[in-house]
Amino acid sequence: MKLAIRVDASIRIGIGHVTRCLAFANALKKTFLNLDITFLCRNALGNMNAHIRAQGYRVCELDINEVDLAFTGRELPVNCQQNEADICLKQLESNKYHLLIVDHYGLSESFCRKMRLKCEQIMVIDDLANRKHDCDLLLDQNLLPEFSNRYQDLVNKETLLLLGPKYALLRDEFYLEYHPILFEKVLNILIFFGGSDSANVTRTALLGLTRILKPVFKAQDFNIDVVLGASNPWKESLFVEFADCQNLKWHVHCDYIAKLMVNATLSLGAGGSSHWERCITGVPSVVITVADNQIATTQYLASLGACLFLGDVKNVTSEEIALAVNRLLESLELRQQLSNNARHIIKPNDGLPRVLDVLKTHLATTGMGES
Repeated sequence: MKLAIRVDASIRIGIGHVTRCLAFANALKKTFLNLDITFLCRNALGNMNAHIRAQGYRVCELDINEVDLAFTGRELPVNCQQNEADICLKQLESNKYHLLIVDHYGLSESFCRKMRLKCEQIMVIDDLANRKHDCDLLLDQNLLPEFSNRYQDLVNKETLLLLGPKYALLRDEFYLEYHPILFEKVLNILIFFGGSDSANVTRTALLGLTRILKPVFKAQDFNIDVVLGASNPWKESLFVEFADCQNLKWHVHCDYIAKLMVNATLSLGAGGSSHWERCITGVPSVVITVADNQIATTQYLASLGACLFLGDVKNVTSEEIALAVNRLLESLELRQQLSNNARHIIKPNDGLPRVLDVLKTHLATTGMGES
């Protein structure tokens, strides 16, 4: 069975789209025999193309252009989407692909309709519900009020919808058994603001913890784990600025973030896909949104008591971060409440296991259910 995935990563859009598509691809490869997977990705600054290849996948690189830059995070004009489809169709070696997965905010029904020339089934991964799609399956892992009605007028009636965090695309590491030290004496603070962190929220958080909170914190000392993506443009300057900080450990492009989350007393991070990683591990979280499309879901999760929402990155200060962290460090009860509420969002068997079950059943009905 042949499968193609259209997805990008860059400094501007981050690595979240590629991360979840890689998690999906790895799970699919274990589920379906003789699966051939091709990634179609832009060679934008901060791309993950080399990382995708290192995991054993073929990558067809697409040149970046001014239109891509101008419409980052927004739907591309129809003619641009059709040109994009022409380029992708030429890049694909085979004349027939059983499944195309599209995870891209700039692409919609115009792109997918043309891709059907080579692709029998199309699955869209989306978060925004702001444009029409021509697809057979659509996955949106976000949690919002009335989320089940988000795509009512945006897809065909026959489209199979996989909506909500129970379909979150989480990596295998989040399904391993860990032995947490979450509520024991050691206080561990985890900081992770995405693979690129273009706004350098990591620095704002570290200033709050090391320059404001640490000198006045009355309880025992605490450790800080900071996760940075390989494409983070600030990492060298961060290493220099905080070189004198004791009990601070850097983790660059690590593949064990689930273990860090399980062992964290609390986490500081962004919205987006990281929400579901924090929910399934149950780590109490302080969240700062770094994109407009993260705000609604973060607000809703906060209303459910699954996280503390400080606000958008444009408005949050180091002092506010220090106050929020201090509040959590001093209240075991609040941390336990946040952890319990987060775990109710995603159950241990939610996520990729559910997605794979649905996809296997769907493909079987189309005659492509080899496993």
